[in-house]
Amino acid sequence: MARFGLNLVVEELDPEAIEVGYGSGSGRPPFDPAMMTSLLLYAYGAGVYSSRRIAKAAGERVDFMSVVGLDAADFRTITDFLKRRLKALAGLFTEVPRLGQRAGRLKRGQGRTGGGGESSG
Repeated sequence: MARFGLNLVVEELDPEAIEVGYGSGSGRPPFDPAMMTSLLLYAYGAGVYSSRRIAKAAGERVDFMSVVGLDAADFRTITDFLKRRLKALAGLFTEVPRLGQRAGRLKRGQGRTGGGGESSG
């Protein structure tokens, strides 16, 4: 599923709204917006919603590492990316279930969690 999510973002979704004005003022090259979007899509699909937990998983879990290519962002970078691109991401995220169904990777009603995600503690 990690590879599917990354391929979906790269091949199917138009991330133009996320890439417009995307840059780094700190001198360090920014993380690829397609990778960051894929990371968020995969994390949310895996029931990981906290930026801190996403960053931790990207450094420890092989499935998350396959999305970030061993170049994990810290939690602040993930949070900032999400805050700055929330409207654009919301539009892209609504497309994912439809594209997953079209690709035969997601059935109607699948993808919603009924628990088993993160705990609030």
